[in-house]
Order: sequence, then C-alpha cells, then structure tokens
Amino acid sequence: MKNTFIKTNINVQTSVIGVLTLIAVSVLFFAFQTATAEAQVKYRLPLSSNPGINAWFDHDSGSGFKRYDCSTSGGYNGHEGTDFSTYLGRPIYAGAHGSLYYRYDNCANSGSSGCGGGFGNHVRIEHTDSKVTIYAHMKSGTPAWYQSLLCSAQVGEVASSGDSSGNHLHFEIWNSTSGSYSTDPFSGSCSQVTSYWVNQNNGSPTTQCQ
Repeated sequence: MKNTFIKTNINVQTSVIGVLTLIAVSVLFFAFQTATAEAQVKYRLPLSSNPGINAWFDHDSGSGFKRYDCSTSGGYNGHEGTDFSTYLGRPIYAGAHGSLYYRYDNCANSGSSGCGGGFGNHVRIEHTDSKVTIYAHMKSGTPAWYQSLLCSAQVGEVASSGDSSGNHLHFEIWNSTSGSYSTDPFSGSCSQVTSYWVNQNNGSPTTQCQ
C-alpha cells in the first residue's frame, strides 16, 4: 500500500512538473512572439502629406501588374517601390529612426537616366530591424553623411534624377543592406499580412512616427 502511494505521488508530481514546464515554454514563446512583433520597424509617410501614389509595388510574378489589394491598375510590371508624384524641391523625410549608411549625389536633377544605378540621387537608411529604406530620384545636394537619423529628419528634396520621367519620390524597402529582395510597405490580400506603415490608413499612410 505504501509503495503504491509513493508511486502515485511521484506520478502526480511528474505530471505537475510537466504541466508547469509546458506553461513556462508557452509563456516564453508568447514573449518571443511579442518581442519579435515589437522589433519590426514601421514607417511614417516620407512626405508632409500624401500627394497621391502614381505607381504601386508590383505583386504579379508574371508580365502583368498587381498591387497590394489585387487591383491591376496604378503601376507597371516589375516595379519594386512606391512612387509619390509631387513637385520639384518638396522636402523628403526619414520614415523611421536609423543610420544613413549610403548616399549618391552626382546626378543631374532630370534627364540623367542610368545615373545612381537608376535611383538617381538617393540615400539609404538602415533601421534597427536591419531593413533598409531608399529615397530615390532626389534633387542634388542631399544631406551630409549622417551616422544616425531620427524619424522625420529631412533627407532630401524631390526631383527627377536617374530613371525617372517626372518629379516624384520613389520609396523602397529592402530586407537588408544587400538588397536581395524588396518589400511592399502595404499589407493586403495580394501582399503580406503585416503593414510596414505606422498607419496604413486605407492606402493613404499618415505622417505619424512609430
């Protein structure tokens, strides 16, 4: 009888330890997921207001065009950024805090196809989640090479340098400084689940910083 009680007691203790271990693992997993979600950098609109988007990120793997919400209008095949059409000289702002690690500033403000790798005058900012934002086709005279920038710091002015047919800001997100692939900041049925904007606002992102 005594041995049976001891065995039963051991089994109960083992079961309790197993349950507690499972709970502890679940809590740690939830904490990891939360920390990972919080680590994702989100961006503000890189202009003072939204002038309208004249070319969206293309999600069609073929020869057509498809934007984040599966609409087939408002862009062209292979476009890997978001184009905001606006006036010459309009200030451009950093979408989030980060380090400005690359700048190119040797292109004419227009008529300079191929210059700067097609981006024309542009800067690249690496953020704390290792993603990179690119601000392209800018006016010459971009800011000096900063080690660190706060969200909303001015990084340049709108122009039409590089592969561009009119004044606009091309905003692009890379997964890393190597630029192995680009990401659409907009979430939707034909894009990723999570938006990279602080407030996507039904396709018209706001100027709110994270």
